[in-house]
Amino acid sequence: MKNTSITKFLVFALAIMMAISPMSAFAEDTSASIDLIPWMHTAYQSIDSFDPDPAMKPSVEDINTIMEAACLAQSSTNTQPWYFLVLTDSTQYDITKTGLGCATFNEGSVAIVVCCAEAMGSGWLFVNGYYDTGAAVGYMTLAAASKGYGVHVYSKTKPNDYVSALVPDGYVAKAIVVMGTPAVDSTASGEFKGVRHANWGIDGVNADAELFNTKLVVKTKPSVKEYATLADTIDLSGLVLNICYNNNVLLETVKYDEADPALFTAEFVHQGTAVAVSYTYNGEVYTAEYAVTVQNTTDVTTSATTDASSGASEK
Repeated sequence: MKNTSITKFLVFALAIMMAISPMSAFAEDTSASIDLIPWMHTAYQSIDSFDPDPAMKPSVEDINTIMEAACLAQSSTNTQPWYFLVLTDSTQYDITKTGLGCATFNEGSVAIVVCCAEAMGSGWLFVNGYYDTGAAVGYMTLAAASKGYGVHVYSKTKPNDYVSALVPDGYVAKAIVVMGTPAVDSTASGEFKGVRHANWGIDGVNADAELFNTKLVVKTKPSVKEYATLADTIDLSGLVLNICYNNNVLLETVKYDEADPALFTAEFVHQGTAVAVSYTYNGEVYTAEYAVTVQNTTDVTTSATTDASSGASEK
């Protein structure tokens, strides 16, 4: 009886260990940190030419890995609507006939025709599938970059009959991805423009101070753009300012005629060729300029400042 109890206990303990082991392994695997950014900076660029040497062509093993990565992309309701045709012989599949300008496809590269399910079984147009297939292309290009390959993505809503003839029924070609080892003299087009969304941040703190610092932009100049001398009063009537982030995302529009004049200052600058107008926003002073004409800039050397009580600038 005692031996039976011990046996049951050992079996139970073994079952727990077997259940925990995969979880421990998963936790260990996901704790590893992989620096994806260098790969992504490569993946988003378009390579204009690939090494034509067949020995430099992506290997079958690498192609399988890259395609597996593409198929790991998430999709709406897990429909996985993509279908990929991998073309490895540029002499057999002359995709330059597609009109997409796929001149990069040579014997040192492969071309992948990216297809998407045209409709669901009910006949409902599978619009979400186009988005999901695009996500798969993103995974594909990132995986290619991780293997040291460059990519060039050709996208077109309706590839011509040459490509369509290669696509199985029920699918439509949406893009062609050419990948291979970049040629020695190849160039990579595409400029990383940085984060362009003002609401991107962590715990309310902007992620990039240089990108999101506030600036002042003159949207509408005042009606008075010409002055006799630097002693003239600067008239800001009609001035409209935009307060925005450095990436031009608008925060607020301010009209001088409707705002508190005490928040404005103005002065002639650049030998009287411009007016620098400053505005206090959230306790910070921001400055912008607009061009004016001053007929006589030699008789007065001191700058003009705004009279907060009158809302006008005076010497």
